[in-house]
Amino acid sequence: MHPPVRDGFGAKPRTHLRKAIQQFLAVAKKKRPRINKIRKAIKQQLAHLERNLTSIDALIACGTSFLAARRHWYRKLLVVSELVRQSFDPYNEGEDLRAQVFAYSRRHGHYSAVISADQFYRTRSNRVFCASHKIRLSGPRLGRPKSDPDLVAEEKRQFIDDQRRRNAFEGRFGPGKSRFGLGLIREKLALTQGSTIAINILVMNLAKLLALLFVLFTCWLHLLWARGSVNNAHSDLLLAHGVMA
Repeated sequence: MHPPVRDGFGAKPRTHLRKAIQQFLAVAKKKRPRINKIRKAIKQQLAHLERNLTSIDALIACGTSFLAARRHWYRKLLVVSELVRQSFDPYNEGEDLRAQVFAYSRRHGHYSAVISADQFYRTRSNRVFCASHKIRLSGPRLGRPKSDPDLVAEEKRQFIDDQRRRNAFEGRFGPGKSRFGLGLIREKLALTQGSTIAINILVMNLAKLLALLFVLFTCWLHLLWARGSVNNAHSDLLLAHGVMA
């Protein structure tokens, strides 16, 4: 990619290939490297990739094209660029808390009083946001624990109650994936993905309703059977009294 734009771009950009190989082998040759060493090595390799991608963008700005590279190199460049993007800009589900709070407010006309959230959502910014909207975010408070044992016990009891309430909803994702196909969504568009998820949740609710109807029907049959048994026993008792008379 560099020879076509050598006059306008200048010298070929450095790739630091030897340095990257040495840093990689310094960790790869160890039998049991520590986790901080592994993280440092991964960060170094990602930094080399980001520098090389920046050089490629500069070459493209000078007029070169990916067509100068072979097809398999072009495919590897796309994979590496996506890897670097996901590494430096990872998805954090804790950032969706505000959008969900506003969606709840638009649907019900008010904010929720309590949010039973996972640990990923208990960031400092989310705590400040919930406090500003008078929403109690589940979980232990930041800072030192309180010295009053009664307050500590009350907060612990409240946290356990919130966790039980959240587990009732979280526990439905496992059956939803294993029985109702929530883990097999292959649609490409966001609209079709949302429609598929909504249909799966509808089927889950119908299955729950059918189970409740089955329980009610079974209880009704037991009541009929018990009433019939009582009536038969009463008839036998009357007949016995009539014979004795």
